Amino acid sequence: MVKHSDQREGLMGIARRTTLLSAVLAGGALLAGPAQAATYDAVSDFSVTSNPGSVWSYGYSFFPAYSLILFDKPTTTATFVGWNDASYIVSGAPAAWSLLSGSAINGVLPGQMALHPGPSYRGYAILRFTAPSTADYNVVGQFYAGDSGAMSGSVVHNSNLSTPLAYFSNTTDASTFSFSALHLVAGETLDLAVGNNGDYGSGSTPVTMTITTAVPEPATLALMLGGLGVVGWVAWRRKRA
Repeated sequence: MVKHSDQREGLMGIARRTTLLSAVLAGGALLAGPAQAATYDAVSDFSVTSNPGSVWSYGYSFFPAYSLILFDKPTTTATFVGWNDASYIVSGAPAAWSLLSGSAINGVLPGQMALHPGPSYRGYAILRFTAPSTADYNVVGQFYAGDSGAMSGSVVHNSNLSTPLAYFSNTTDASTFSFSALHLVAGETLDLAVGNNGDYGSGSTPVTMTITTAVPEPATLALMLGGLGVVGWVAWRRKRA
């Protein structure tokens, strides 16, 4: 016959092992997390298939009311692909485009993508990233001088042009920016906006932006796993009591 005390000890052992197993499984899920990190590259992802795409959108805005108007006219040639607005286009602008091959055109090198604002006073051409999920994102990018270096460059969060995350009054080949662990809620936006500073001529401005979901450092993971261990131990002590 099994004594009640033996039964109690057996049940406590099962509870302890179950709690520890739960902690181990949760820790394994955390360790597996970094493999799910995603990278979004505005240059290599550039496409004229659809607008908006999965995370990238292309368009323009007038001044002073900053509001993205999507381009609706794709163009494909042997040397470049791009977007315009069928109802608002003057000398090929505003535009978002990518040079595929051949020689440099208007300060844009093969393999680069560029934004060109339209003729409206202080108008903008816009590249937009829309966060696909709530996460911390690492962001690096650059505006280039391009055709003239006479355009402005702004990094805009959630269409808040009045307080951009970064601003360059005239873009140069040194107009770089980076943000670590920038927290974005699903659906929030991050724009690169190239403005014409009052004159849209010679406005082709190459841009880059690479966005990667941030991953906890090994030390952070160790702390999280340690915390899970403490939680498991406390749960076991409560069951024992």
